Amino acid sequence: MRIKELKLYTKHLKAQREFYSKTLGFQVLESGPSHFSVQIGWSLFTFAESQKTHDYHFCFLIPCNSLDSALEWMEKRITLILSPDGQKTHRFESWDADSFYFYDAGGNVVEFIVRHQLHNTIDVYFEVT
Repeated sequence: MRIKELKLYTKHLKAQREFYSKTLGFQVLESGPSHFSVQIGWSLFTFAESQKTHDYHFCFLIPCNSLDSALEWMEKRITLILSPDGQKTHRFESWDADSFYFYDAGGNVVEFIVRHQLHNTIDVYFEVT
């Protein structure tokens, strides 16, 4: 499934804007006093201000040969969520997938996942574009 647009609510709008634009380097496409939008891959993410707490877990598919370089890139910017046994990455045998997790500035769990059977390799080092 490809999500084209997603709207998420946050009590931490300013911190989220800083996190996605400065920490991760995504371009802010639209910004106002109560929202901002960034393009992440093929998805437009809009974060809207809320007085209520909202906790999300969302996942980004990254090229199947990018796990190590994405992990290295991300560790320069954030702290990973380690598995209960202290591992940085998580293996999913039934999906032939590996992933890693981190928290964004609003406390959401964000996942980067590679699905090896997709054969969606890239010839460049992982970076946010």
